Amino acid sequence: MINFLEHKLEEIEKKLSRTQVEYEQLQQDYLELHDKTQMSKEKYKRAALLLTEFLDDLLNQKPNILQTDKDMHLNLDKL
Repeated sequence: MINFLEHKLEEIEKKLSRTQVEYEQLQQDYLELHDKTQMSKEKYKRAALLLTEFLDDLLNQKPNILQTDKDMHLNLDKL
């Protein structure tokens, strides 16, 4: 009976060890994905802000990064 219980305990400890390794790997993967998601959110937030300001300038007829005399040519001095 003692041998049986010792054997079961060893099996459970091995399973626990494997499960802990898998958990740590999954946690590491989650953190990497979370960081990538946060970076993407920030990138798109900045892009949305720039587009919002650009469209607001267009609607209010303010000079912006486009030259007023030519459509779709960037004013490098303004940039």
